[in-house]
Formats: sequence, C-alpha cells, structure tokens
Amino acid sequence: MTSVKSAHTPLGRWQYFPALGLNVLDTDGKGDHWRPLIVSIALTGLCYKSCSFCYASSTKAGTSAWGYAELVDFIMDLDRNGVFSVTLGGGEPTLWEDPHTGKNFYDLVSTLFGRVSLTLTFTTSGIPRLRVEQLPDMPLRLSCHHPAETLPIIERAETYRKTLSQVGINLLLWRSRLDECRQAITQFLAAGFNDILLLTMLPAGFGVDFAVEALHEQEVAAFIQSLGVNSVRLTGCQKPPSISVSADMGCGANDWFVAITEAKKVKSCSFVDQGHPLTEPTYQALLAATANLPRLPCYRSYRTAPVGQLAYATRTT
Repeated sequence: MTSVKSAHTPLGRWQYFPALGLNVLDTDGKGDHWRPLIVSIALTGLCYKSCSFCYASSTKAGTSAWGYAELVDFIMDLDRNGVFSVTLGGGEPTLWEDPHTGKNFYDLVSTLFGRVSLTLTFTTSGIPRLRVEQLPDMPLRLSCHHPAETLPIIERAETYRKTLSQVGINLLLWRSRLDECRQAITQFLAAGFNDILLLTMLPAGFGVDFAVEALHEQEVAAFIQSLGVNSVRLTGCQKPPSISVSADMGCGANDWFVAITEAKKVKSCSFVDQGHPLTEPTYQALLAATANLPRLPCYRSYRTAPVGQLAYATRTT
C-alpha cells in the first residue's frame, strides 16, 4: 500500500498519510479546482434500530440499489483516481447484502482491503453484533445514539478492540441530556477509548421532529470547554471553539467531501435532500454528478476555519 496520497487543491498541495491518519497542507502547491477526496457511501437504508431521530430515515424496511460487483469496481476506481478515504455507512452497513451474488458486507470489505490504498472504514451501531472474525483489521466507528447506550457500547467496543486495532466512538449530543452525555464521555475515556467524535442533532430525515435537541454553536463550545479534556473531536457541522479542540477545515461539502445514498444519489452533504444520480459506478460519473451541487449554509471555507486562519497568518507574516 502507498504511504502517502496527495492532491493539488485550491488551498495547496494536500498530502494524506493513511497509516498515520495525518494530513499535511503545503499552501504553495495550489491547484485550480476541487475534486472528491473523501467519499461517504450509504450501502443500505436498512437498520434494525430504526431510531425515531435518524437523519437518514433508515428503517427495518430499508433497501439498497448497490450490487457487489459495482461497489468493488467503483471503490477501486476511486482509489485509482486518488481518493483519500471511503466510509461505508447506512442504515446499518453490516446488513448490506447482494442477493443476486450471495455476497454480503463482510465479503465486500474483505475483497477491497489490501487491494486499495485509500483508507476504508465503516460506521456501525453494533446491532447486529459484528462478525469480527470475518473482518480485516480495518478502522471502525461505533455510534452511540443516546447516553443510555454508553455501557453496551463500551462492552461492544471492548470486544471488537481485541481483534481490531482502531475502534472509535461517535456520540450524539442531546440538549436535554448534556449532563448524561458528559458522563458518557468520562466513561468512554476511563475505558480507554480516546477517539471520540461528538455529533449534534441536525434537522434532516426523521430528525426534523427533534429540532429542540439541536445545539447552537455557543452551547457546543461551552459543553466542550466544560469537559476539561482534549481527547474529543467535533463534527465538521459545528465550528470548533478553539484550534486546540479541533483542526477542522469545515465540512468540505462538494469541495473535498461528497456523500452517496443507498439509492445512488450523489449529494454534497449527508444532511440535504438535493442530489444527482450516479449514472454508473465510476469516478468520472461521480465528478459529473457533483456539478452544481449545493452547500449547506453552515459550510465554512478554509479562510474562515481556525486552521485556515492559522495557515493564512503564517503565510502572510
């Protein structure tokens, strides 16, 4: 596998070191345009949890338009064209299967792992339990959708950590349960799980009925500062309170990030409905589909993001 991936972007030459999870930006090597570098693929709309606040509106009746062969061909083509990483999600990605070929999620990741140089990862609720023995040693993230799930999530994570070297946790913040969320973070850290990504409720999908649980920027900043730790990260949908908390460059919607649904609709962000169909499973078709896609109002350009301000100040002094 290659040790570095790079792309000339309007910000400069962006170098990504997969083994280290490290991004280095050389502001002198600017390119003329953006292209997808980070791709999120929802494999299926099927999910056994069927959370009433799911932004993707996943249910127990969810379906998928993806076939095994096209997924393999598509992700390998993304790799050949310099995409940095692909995240497999859903719904619950581990429930995806192709009835026509008899292939399932585990067949898919086992086939791709070692054949692509991009970082391949997935996000799961852990329901149903992972068949860890069928997984290559690839990064995974466990979703904790409610602080009441903390102990079961820790139990699952500890089981998976025996086999997999990279297990992270995504914690959804609830305005009405911030004290419980704070306790959950303390428990995750005490169990040795330092890779914690904080998510906020967004009014998308079923989540429109839970808008009261969404946190404003100032509330997120106050919550993170109250933790007194530097071991958490914040979703790109929120502005980090300080550079020490996050080196976030913004969400990158339709610049370096793109999302593709289980119905093969290409979107600039997972939380918007508008998108264009992926006409075929190729990198060129992905480029065509991203044309004129919108950004969310919360999108922050590099210049206004903390890491951008730091780089710009360094460059101009």
